[in-house]
Amino acid sequence: HYDDKILRFENDPDDRAYILSLSGEAEAALTDTIPVTFVDVVDGKLKLKSRGPKLAEPPLQEHLSFIEALRSKGGEWMWEGLVLDEDPDWIIDALERGSLYCATDGSHNKKLAPLISGAAWVLFCSHSRKVMRGEFAEFSVAANSYRAEQLGMLALHLLLLTAEEYYQQSLTDANIFCDNKGTIQTFSKEHRRIPAGAKNNDILRVLRRIQTTSKLAHKLQHVKAHQDDNVPFRLLSLDAKLNFECDLRAKHAVQQAIADDASFRTTIYSLPLEQASVFFDGSKQTSDIAKELRYQIGRRNARQFYQDEKIMDNSTFDSIAWADLRSLLEKRPKMYQLWYGKQCSGFCGTGQMISRWDPDASDSCPNCGRFETADHLTRCDSRIRRDLMKESIRDLDDWMSWHCTHPDLRLWIPRYFGGQGRRLFVDLVHPEGRKMSQNMRIVGNKIDRIGWRHFTEGKLPTAFRDMQRQHLLSHHKYLTIDVWMKGFIDQLLTLTHTQWLCRNLTKHHKTMGTKALATREEIQKEVEEQLRMGFSDLPSYARCLLEISPDNLFGLRTADQQYWLNAVRAARTAAESALQISEGKTNSWNDILKMPEFKTRIQELPQLPTNPERPAADRTNPRESSTKRRKVSRRQPARTNSSQSAGVDGDRIQLLRRNNVSENSKVPINALLSQPLASESSTATDPDLSFKRSAIGVQFESLKTLNPGLWLKSDVINSFAMNIIRPLVRNRRVHFFSTYFF
Repeated sequence: HYDDKILRFENDPDDRAYILSLSGEAEAALTDTIPVTFVDVVDGKLKLKSRGPKLAEPPLQEHLSFIEALRSKGGEWMWEGLVLDEDPDWIIDALERGSLYCATDGSHNKKLAPLISGAAWVLFCSHSRKVMRGEFAEFSVAANSYRAEQLGMLALHLLLLTAEEYYQQSLTDANIFCDNKGTIQTFSKEHRRIPAGAKNNDILRVLRRIQTTSKLAHKLQHVKAHQDDNVPFRLLSLDAKLNFECDLRAKHAVQQAIADDASFRTTIYSLPLEQASVFFDGSKQTSDIAKELRYQIGRRNARQFYQDEKIMDNSTFDSIAWADLRSLLEKRPKMYQLWYGKQCSGFCGTGQMISRWDPDASDSCPNCGRFETADHLTRCDSRIRRDLMKESIRDLDDWMSWHCTHPDLRLWIPRYFGGQGRRLFVDLVHPEGRKMSQNMRIVGNKIDRIGWRHFTEGKLPTAFRDMQRQHLLSHHKYLTIDVWMKGFIDQLLTLTHTQWLCRNLTKHHKTMGTKALATREEIQKEVEEQLRMGFSDLPSYARCLLEISPDNLFGLRTADQQYWLNAVRAARTAAESALQISEGKTNSWNDILKMPEFKTRIQELPQLPTNPERPAADRTNPRESSTKRRKVSRRQPARTNSSQSAGVDGDRIQLLRRNNVSENSKVPINALLSQPLASESSTATDPDLSFKRSAIGVQFESLKTLNPGLWLKSDVINSFAMNIIRPLVRNRRVHFFSTYFF
């Protein structure tokens, strides 16, 4: 605005939305405008920086009545039950006197109408006895008692806001009573930002908009509900009487919505002052839309996939009660959901799938031996699996008897499971000649269209749900169809999952599983083959392995049999190597070690340096290097590759280093080895080897085994490990086990 003209700037369609270009001059001041802050940019354009609230609301047209002004805010469905006998200007007088009493209450019948929330409100002047009241109901997937209470409180705030704007006066100090403390707390605090995942965030956003427009500093007070149960109505206080009236009319609103179900479901339930609403399949989203959006996209993709793969046609897919299955799986652990997804898709670890990435794996069922697929899981006819199925059917029948199940469902469902899908539901025959009712036959036809496997996976037809729902309405007071369906689907999934656990236990048990038994069978075949080969080609010192009784050998554990088999294989391999080195002269390494030419070849082998110098990269601060080694050892286990094992750099504790001359002179090992073997006449003066601060020593007879061609004894190995190696590897998390050689 300038003194002599008004310039109009509009969004440039070829540029960003916050860049404005001059479009001309305006003839008069525009209404319904807001203040903004902008900065100049090149070429006479403006860059929008920030926006402010409206300076003033445009005045209401004089011909609008209070009701018309109320309906102009949107959400006309909330005011259809409004009762107003005269102009509500008495509200202003009642607020000035402090005699205005407001009350609200909500109602929700989870059994009869789980998707309907009813609310009622009343404005009453204790001085003039004038009253304004109203009631309404909302259809929503988020319907519950708490939402009903919040809707009633929101209606009161909208009424007072409209009265403030209509009469252009600031209204405060109204007495608002509610029997829900959570609603009072929600409407008492200021809402600056509404989280996307907040429950009933559509109501909170409208409340925030009301709070930015008007202060509405009213007194929100709690009133105890259902006081008429213990006190006569005439003795109740005014706020209790108003709450009692709202409670009755809220319940009536729910009953009326049930009666008008057809027209009631087609209404678009957008709240007054709500700028935008999101609907999926006719259901308004009252919380974060991301979760529901992902579900709807996945549901549509699954519907198309089932159609393309000829798993299920679209009409059958739409006839399934997916909401009940979803409500159950949302409460299950992630790993359970993962198993369910694999089972439904057929990519669980059955023989069919395992054989695809492991050609050597068996594709047969571990129980019955047939080709195993995901569909075979509940059809296996092995004795153990059928017994388990019968036990699960008994548990299902007990559950149905305790949860007020329709008599036809309780009669025919166990028989359908007893056949394991080999007979259609409509073809079931009762042994006593009882015929299937027409309603049960319709439900059975829906079940047959879905199929045995999908039914055992919890995919139930909506006709099944409707049949049980009508039975619960007439025979049970508190049990709802949502709770019943969730429990029944849980029983079906438990039946299927139990079969899966039995299958896995049969196959993967450590000792009695089919894989373990197959491994044991292969080992026993190898053992039999080794026994058949005899010990003619084994060296004399290894023939003791074949002297074990076959009965004792086959009675050993699988691990012990494998250990024996490895020992025999190693002995045969060593014998073949001995024959090759000795050019067929002997298969015993003891004889080879005594051959002069073999000793010459050992002396010709290159010797390792006695004191190899450490590389320059290793000559660092000892404390720093040890710290670095400790850090590395914690991150990854120590490994020695083949290239390092042959060199000194890989020998960190220098086990491969040969003793120098001075070290050899300290202990006369040659003198000890040259002593004659101990005999029965040996005395206590035999030169046994002992160590300081160690109880592990080496007897003289054991020292003689250090000579070529003899087997080492246990005390030599144990003493070397505990007294020489252990001090070198201290604080390296190394444990030394004692050997038990002969």
